[in-house]
Amino acid sequence: MKNLFRLQFIFSLLVILVSCAGSPKPGEMKLAQDLYAQYFDLAETYMELSKYDKALPLYETAREDQEFYWTSTYRMAKIYVNQKDWPKATVLYEELLKRDQNNSSLKESLAYCYAMSGNREKALSVYEELFKGGNTSEDILSNIISINASYLKDEKLSENEKQAYKDAAETYFEKLKEMYPENKNISAFEKIFNPEQTS
Repeated sequence: MKNLFRLQFIFSLLVILVSCAGSPKPGEMKLAQDLYAQYFDLAETYMELSKYDKALPLYETAREDQEFYWTSTYRMAKIYVNQKDWPKATVLYEELLKRDQNNSSLKESLAYCYAMSGNREKALSVYEELFKGGNTSEDILSNIISINASYLKDEKLSENEKQAYKDAAETYFEKLKEMYPENKNISAFEKIFNPEQTS
């Protein structure tokens, strides 16, 4: 109920402010900044309520003000991931990474978008970069193994190419077993690499 009242108040304020549009006068710049802040706040409220379709255009408008640009861009990327719109999410994560090139969380999100959109090579490259950079989490290792293993049934590849991907997957699989012996994916990976032993 509190959120609903807040939404109604902010929406009413936005309607009033937009209806007063015209050429800016001294002192109206503050009003414009407040308007973008209201757009952003309303988007945040919709985001909390998981009303992504309503939050998205509000973040888009809030991005017109530099103060809200990067946060709105990040929130929009998360919405696109939630909507499984991998191309749009990818574009935004790539933009965010240009600004913050060492952000491993953004890199991991971008790698996930690459993988989900079928760009295995780019996904694999980013995941391996993260691993070599010190992010040795279970998820990173599992994703590297999964992507390498996904090439084993690719009929376009030669047997030598498949073997190279299998070798890479098995190398990372050994690291996964050593570092995370309780990992839930181990038995599934065992079936991929040693089907005769698990049948």
